[in-house]
Amino acid sequence: MVPRGASADPAAVLDPATPAVIPATPAVTPATPAVTPGPPEDAGPPSGQPGAPPAAAVPWSSVAPRPAAPEAPRFQWEPFGFLRLQYIVVQNDPNVAYVGRDDGFELQNARLGFRGTLDRRVAFVLALDGAVDERLQVNTPDGKLRVGLRDAFADVRLGGRWVARGGFFDAWVDPEALVADTRRELVDHPIESRGMRATEGFQAPGLTPGRSLGAAIRLEPEPPEHGAGRAGRADGSPGVAISFELAVQNGADEFSSNNDNDKPAISATLLARLPHDSWVMAAARYNPRTVGDLPFRQDEDDLQATAGARLAIGPLAFGGGVIVQRTSYATTGGPAQRAFGGHGQVMVELPVALPIAVGYRFGILDPSSLIPTDRVMEHTASAVLGVPRYRMRVQLQVTHVIEQAARELSNDHAIGRVGDFLLENDQIRLVIADTGVDPKDPKKSTLGRVNTMFGGTLVDADLRRVGGAGARGNDQLAELLPGFVFSVINPTSVTVTRDGNDGTAAEVTVTGTPSDLLQEVYLLNTGLVGTTTRCSRRPTG
Repeated sequence: MVPRGASADPAAVLDPATPAVIPATPAVTPATPAVTPGPPEDAGPPSGQPGAPPAAAVPWSSVAPRPAAPEAPRFQWEPFGFLRLQYIVVQNDPNVAYVGRDDGFELQNARLGFRGTLDRRVAFVLALDGAVDERLQVNTPDGKLRVGLRDAFADVRLGGRWVARGGFFDAWVDPEALVADTRRELVDHPIESRGMRATEGFQAPGLTPGRSLGAAIRLEPEPPEHGAGRAGRADGSPGVAISFELAVQNGADEFSSNNDNDKPAISATLLARLPHDSWVMAAARYNPRTVGDLPFRQDEDDLQATAGARLAIGPLAFGGGVIVQRTSYATTGGPAQRAFGGHGQVMVELPVALPIAVGYRFGILDPSSLIPTDRVMEHTASAVLGVPRYRMRVQLQVTHVIEQAARELSNDHAIGRVGDFLLENDQIRLVIADTGVDPKDPKKSTLGRVNTMFGGTLVDADLRRVGGAGARGNDQLAELLPGFVFSVINPTSVTVTRDGNDGTAAEVTVTGTPSDLLQEVYLLNTGLVGTTTRCSRRPTG
């Protein structure tokens, strides 16, 4: 819900009452004959008296014609832009050096662009943003600002309500794509869209695809207004307006200049616009993507479904969205990964003189089912104040982040979990991971917990501390495993051969077969001794 008078979207940055292009029209003054106080002396008797000749008729040619309305120019355009600045305060994490400790100003948007139309049949948008946050590494507090392309697309009306779009654009897969940045009711996007940023917690990417190069066919409720890309008019008009989008885009990430393989990503969306700026949408997307660098490229397939809604009832506005995703690994043959995220929110417009609204949002993100402790939840309170005179909004947001509790053994560095093997005495505690990938019981998988594809290794080591299992430890061991020439054991069984109850040393035995240490070694061996493919590239100059 946007308070009355608040900036609505980039299209509202310019005064809609002022046209972007005003054609020059020459001033035309009708010819008016001079009027004298009285007739000249030799004029004879006045008209209308006996003997006076009739008054002469004024010829049509002597009257200037009324100017015709100027014809609208074929090409029209207008600039737009907006700025979003925030001051952020994050509680310092005593155990993680990059979380918190960098409170201050951050630039969320510095958007500048223009949009226009040609012959009322073609609409286009080109926009740049100077607030792109570039980080060279994951979980680093150091970011750099750079200017990046934000939108570059054209809409062509095919006939009726059908529109074709091509260029760099955001498909309607993410429900948040239907909400302009200047209409956003909270400072940040929901966590399932933006992910968890470095300096705010353990970094995790969002689940939505973002912008990409491609083409789309859309069924619009009405023509796009100046290429703004809105899904029909949201002016509260009665009735339900149905929209549809079928998009084919590159499956690479948002900042890639080309596709990552020979297969495109395909998405389909159904959108219903309701009265009073309400809407309901559902979408699906399939993306066969490729990750990694040569010669270690790997194929991964994403199947994604999203749904979202917004319902405005008087001063109340309810909103929400959910995203579920399944990723399969064709190259490695590893277990499929499932991820989900969603949010629900409510905003209340207060009955005061100034346009002000307050609200609450709950969000949840689980990036991977293969990592049992990466779930994040957020509770957010928000207030937004509109300042219509200066076309400005002021927002306040307070968020309480709850990251999933660490493993039961020790601290945030511990890897062991229920089902693994614990060895302990009066001095130390050790954990040996279970066998690893088990098709019959995916919960036993160690994928994502350790450095290899397999289990049966020493993954945790700590002192025995006062307080027992409830004490906070200081496990600093990543993983310890036996190996020989890039080969390690692929365990078929991990068993307790001595439990130590007889006073002798406890013993855990790992049995298995040799296997490659890393998947990259397997790919390298395949590339060296398997089939090869010759390729060439034509010069670009």
